[in-house]
Amino acid sequence: MKWMCFNQSLCRALCLFLLSGVTSGVWAGAYEDYRSLDLKLAQFESKNAQGTRQTDREALRQAIDVFSQRYANGHRDERTMAAHLVLRMSLVTEDYRKALRAVKTLLDLKPTPVQQVGLLKLATQLAYQSRDFAAVAPYADHWKAVVGQIDTGSKREEAAQLWTLAAYALHELKTDRVALSRAREAYAWAPQKARGDFILALCAHLGDEKAERDFLPTMVRDWPDRVYWNRWGYLEYAAGHEKKALNVLSSSDKANQLDERLVPLLVSLTLSQEAPTKAISVVEKYPRAWSQEERDTLLVSLWIKAGDRAKARDYLKSRRSHAREALALELAFASEDWSVAQAGAARLVQSSKTPRDRDRWRYFESLSRYYLKDYQGASLVLQGMETSQWQQLAQPWIAECAFFLK
Repeated sequence: MKWMCFNQSLCRALCLFLLSGVTSGVWAGAYEDYRSLDLKLAQFESKNAQGTRQTDREALRQAIDVFSQRYANGHRDERTMAAHLVLRMSLVTEDYRKALRAVKTLLDLKPTPVQQVGLLKLATQLAYQSRDFAAVAPYADHWKAVVGQIDTGSKREEAAQLWTLAAYALHELKTDRVALSRAREAYAWAPQKARGDFILALCAHLGDEKAERDFLPTMVRDWPDRVYWNRWGYLEYAAGHEKKALNVLSSSDKANQLDERLVPLLVSLTLSQEAPTKAISVVEKYPRAWSQEERDTLLVSLWIKAGDRAKARDYLKSRRSHAREALALELAFASEDWSVAQAGAARLVQSSKTPRDRDRWRYFESLSRYYLKDYQGASLVLQGMETSQWQQLAQPWIAECAFFLK
């Protein structure tokens, strides 16, 4: 998580606003001392602060500490001035714990509701910055109680910032379920890609795939990035929601956001819906998802399933790079000579050296057995697939074999 940076000029403006009207109970000497320290401190808060000497800054810090100690028990207005100086100096020196203590002092001095809003926002930020994580959410809640209805754009943005900090803090406290609820509220107020990514990270950390599935459509709507499309489609498939997974991955394909690693899954899901023509279109659109030989195997089998035997045969004859035995097998398959195709594929499974090649010929063997109505044999061959791509493509055929074996 990135630490939140403080705007020094805004902080000084807040302090000046809180100090407006603070003179009635202040001893004149105290106010003069305050003004002198205020002017010097303003120099350190300016853009030229980096050019100031460390010794000068340390001297100013000590002077402010002396002022604070002198008026620690003084009039309310004197304590207010002292706390403001300590707060601002602590931000300059990046002593966020001390800055938070100064804010707590100011809150104890009974500021107006309008002043409280700024102080509670600052307290939320400082609590997170000083790693006082347990205090972050309570300060944010207190801020919201004072603000009331979150009914304007600026309020929604501020609320989202504070709720995001609270979610980060709750994550640090290892209460991710509560952090997730906060983060989703923050996103609802002001959608940001980083906020959405944090929500997905919390879901993953919790192992809550349902919550992740439920939120991914929102990310796809707001930030139609391929990573969200594909994660959503995969999770729907993993949850057993095959029709929904098909719809998501098909939409991802239409939006040109489909990850090529999920192309075999989309083909498999399309086949499960008895849509070989659509599956052919997907295979042809993503030529790099398979090797040329694997792609040939798929296209031939899909044309056969779609009833276009002539196209399958003509395509194979045009592929002159095949070895003689492989070409003979493929032509037998395209000619629906299932017994010859099954026997040839079984021989090639035995002689092939790599898992992908063996799976390719298993695919031919299993489909030949399927068309010979040897559903048991076809299912056994399909279940022997070794590589993930072919295992996915085997699933709809395994389901069909199971149907016929009932």
